[in-house]
Amino acid sequence: MRPIALAAGVAALAASALALVAGQGASANFNSSSGCVTLTAGAQTKSTLLRVHRATQNGSTKTTGPFGRVYYGRCPKAFYALATFRHKTPAVDFGSQDQPERFQRKVGGAWRDRGDSGGFVCEAAPKALLKLWKLDANCG
Repeated sequence: MRPIALAAGVAALAASALALVAGQGASANFNSSSGCVTLTAGAQTKSTLLRVHRATQNGSTKTTGPFGRVYYGRCPKAFYALATFRHKTPAVDFGSQDQPERFQRKVGGAWRDRGDSGGFVCEAAPKALLKLWKLDANCG
């Protein structure tokens, strides 16, 4: 009788955990072996990424965005994001050259801009998360 009660308890706990993750904006993409999950970047996350990125620019650069899809997810030790911005100085409109920008935030920490990817995203996040984002095709 106890094994059945234990199995029911484990199933209830797993359902609660999935509901908690879904309530935090997680999509259906989850890699159980790595613990990585894709998330939806809401307005607050996008605004934060823009603020963090602007802090890396000089005063004469006008930075706007993010534009298009923001790839956002979490693995056990950190959150990761890829976002595309446009840059313009009084002399040059750089557009979205060398984007997307790479971001990381350790659990309990602040977002950090890790620089642009130059279009090569293979080192932007753990491979399990890149696979969930479907960005791992050229990462070998």
